[in-house]
Formats: sequence, structure tokens, C-alpha cells
Amino acid sequence: MKKVLLGLALLVGMSSFASAKHYKCYRYIGGKPIGNWVKVEADSKEEAYSKAMEKFKDLGVKADSANCEFSSN
Repeated sequence: MKKVLLGLALLVGMSSFASAKHYKCYRYIGGKPIGNWVKVEADSKEEAYSKAMEKFKDLGVKADSANCEFSSN
């Protein structure tokens, strides 16, 4: 019974992990794309935007906004 519960718990955990999508997010300054993109994992485009802006901040690069696109890998 313990093995069945453990297997079920792993299956649920893996399915929630698999639902996260990859996004490529480009940074914009003054309405123009600047530099390269960052890759983030998120459940929605809005979450990807937030994570990208945080990542740009952590990298020490300026970004007025970001445009995130779904990436298949």
C-alpha cells in the first residue's frame, strides 16, 4: 500500500512539474528590443513576464518591459 501511495504522490508531483512552460523573454527599453533574451519557466505568460523582469534585475540590466513568447524547449 505504501508503494502505491508513493507512486501516486510522484505521479501527481511530476504532472504539476510538467505543466510549467518555457518562455523566451526579450527586454525592451524605450519601446525597442535591446540585447538578448532570458529563458524562464512559468505557468502563464503573466508569470513569465514577472519572472523575466526579476531576472533582468538580478542580472543588473535595465529593462522597461519584456515580451515573452512560448518556447517549445
